[in-house]
Amino acid sequence: MKAFKYQLLVTTLAFIVSGSACAGFNEKTWDFKKDEVVSIDYSQSPEKLGSEYGCTKFTPSTVSFMIEYELPSEVEGRIQVEADAKVTHDKKEQRYTVYNASQLHISFPYGGSYIVKNITGKDVKGLVCDAGIY
Repeated sequence: MKAFKYQLLVTTLAFIVSGSACAGFNEKTWDFKKDEVVSIDYSQSPEKLGSEYGCTKFTPSTVSFMIEYELPSEVEGRIQVEADAKVTHDKKEQRYTVYNASQLHISFPYGGSYIVKNITGKDVKGLVCDAGIY
């Protein structure tokens, strides 16, 4: 019975990650309108799990995002981009800004709440993407 409950939990979370519950993020694609803002809140998650999203190809070819977080869950080391992209971190404002990334991987750990905003200046589509829970 315990294994069944765990599998049900994992299946439910996978559905949430891959569905419209995470507006701009989906399991295989990202779809952000110009200036679209997506909120993710794991501060009260009873499952004590977070999520991660990554894309290796975008339209347009480079994208920019602002990622704000609320303590206790700083996303230090949880944003990965290729070497040509620029990432700034304002610890006082609890904000990361990613500029001109052609690849992007973001982890949202349990315990925090996050706001992700498309600041590319146009609609963004992630074409080669993956998502997971942890």
